[in-house]
Amino acid sequence: MLINKGIEQHQAEIIRLNKIIDVLTDRAEHCSVDVRLPEQFLLIDKLNQSNKIKYPINKLCDVFEVHRSSYKY
Repeated sequence: MLINKGIEQHQAEIIRLNKIIDVLTDRAEHCSVDVRLPEQFLLIDKLNQSNKIKYPINKLCDVFEVHRSSYKY
């Protein structure tokens, strides 16, 4: 049961992050995320790890207005 609870928490976090990225994607042309570059990299990492197929690094960099060449793999 403990493993299932951990999986459920992870799935809930993925759902929460998916909602955030959907909002950011919809608003990317109209606003920017006002955080420093290191925080942007952390957000990109977290969102990329949640679902690599739907949110590739290139798209996340566009959303956060980070040059792809400045983001570390």
